[in-house]
Amino acid sequence: MTLTQLYHPGKLSMRQIVRLMCLNPRKILSLPGGGFGAGEPADIAIFDPDEEWVVEPERLHSKSKNTCFKGMKLKGRVKMTILDGNVVYEDK
Repeated sequence: MTLTQLYHPGKLSMRQIVRLMCLNPRKILSLPGGGFGAGEPADIAIFDPDEEWVVEPERLHSKSKNTCFKGMKLKGRVKMTILDGNVVYEDK
């Protein structure tokens, strides 16, 4: 939704989105990580900012399938998530 409503219309840059949704929460909560240096945890999401998809609740990876975004066409899709250097999600 962030990419569809804020990035693609040009309201926020990708750099601003990463800062607001990834870096700032880590700072506020004093959580480690957020960098790509040697010895740091590899916690990253790899995504295609242009891939379009339709929200289908039954395909979501949440315990709840209730979503106000059901049926919406969004732009931007996560392709892989890496946590502590391990692939924990991969779009197939």
